[in-house]
Amino acid sequence: MIRIFSLRRDGNVRLTTNFNLNEFRSRCGADEVRVDMNAVEMLQKIRTQIGKPVIITSAFRTATHNRNIGGASNSLHLEGRAFDIRTNNPNDLVVLARLSETAEFNGIYISVHQGYVHMDTRSTKWFARKNPDGTYTNVSTFGGNVDRFNLTRLLRLLSPLQRGNDVTQLQRELNRHGIRDRNGRVLIEDSIFGPLTDSAVRNFQRVKGLVVDGIVGPNTSRALNWLWNGR
Repeated sequence: MIRIFSLRRDGNVRLTTNFNLNEFRSRCGADEVRVDMNAVEMLQKIRTQIGKPVIITSAFRTATHNRNIGGASNSLHLEGRAFDIRTNNPNDLVVLARLSETAEFNGIYISVHQGYVHMDTRSTKWFARKNPDGTYTNVSTFGGNVDRFNLTRLLRLLSPLQRGNDVTQLQRELNRHGIRDRNGRVLIEDSIFGPLTDSAVRNFQRVKGLVVDGIVGPNTSRALNWLWNGR
């Protein structure tokens, strides 16, 4: 869904947990700002996963600004459907590309020599590396779906308590999402599904608008971007 904002009126409006509207403005200073709200939610997933500030170097562009900087005439930046991002660490580019793939952006390329990752919501997949001469080398994947954890059983509070690597992965993922236990604390990654892990799962489900039952099954797995192969 594309929304049109006024930079003067809405510049300080918080669109997600970590992003304000002014970060998506056209760098020419125009008042109009177009934003694909679904794409912003996808970008927030990347920010949550990487756990550090993500700097947007280009988002919406007016037609004049896009032309002045040599942008493509059909650039999705014109619709607010594309972002160029980086962190303060140049070594994060591959991680950002991988997380962009996991967040389900269809268009992604890494520009190492320019120090950013581009992502957009085009209808067909296109992944590439941008070369210094301006050409692109296509790639099949950045590994964004290779690292998805495969859950093969329901995780929940039982007696005796469930233990295992899948519980550790759950605790780690909840921590990466910024979810806290019932005491407001980061989970200890101890591989034991106890009452505190149960409370964190319920908090995660509440945030995601899921049924709050403390059970990590198909729906909660999808919200965690995990693969589900349990019963």
